[in-house]
Amino acid sequence: MATGAATGAVPAALSYENALLATLAVYGALLVLKFLFVSALTSWPAYPHTFPFLLVGVFYVLTSPEPEMAVLLIRVFAAASLVDMLASMLRLPNFVHNLAYFVGTAILAAMAVQVVMLTLENFKELKYIYQLRDLVMKQLR
Repeated sequence: MATGAATGAVPAALSYENALLATLAVYGALLVLKFLFVSALTSWPAYPHTFPFLLVGVFYVLTSPEPEMAVLLIRVFAAASLVDMLASMLRLPNFVHNLAYFVGTAILAAMAVQVVMLTLENFKELKYIYQLRDLVMKQLR
């Protein structure tokens, strides 16, 4: 999996010609609109993962992930956000809200981990982080 920084593809990644960035932009904008709508109606913030998702999502797109998987993650996150909103507004059983929240959290965490791992991989001069990782992995074995 090539990264934008390593291949010089960053300018193309920051263009709406990049299908992943366009997908993130559409679903992200819809989530922000939903956030604003629900906040205005209920006076409580809806699905606090929205803004971290947008930030991590941009960095995730820059890692040049597999397009099909990235689009799936973005769509499932958006669906989880909508389910969370509906569960709250329609007073559905609490497990529906909890499941939607967990799914969104898991996707956000997976995207963030990929960003961190690929970023650290590109900065070989951060040897102490790798030494710490190796020490931890040695202890876990």
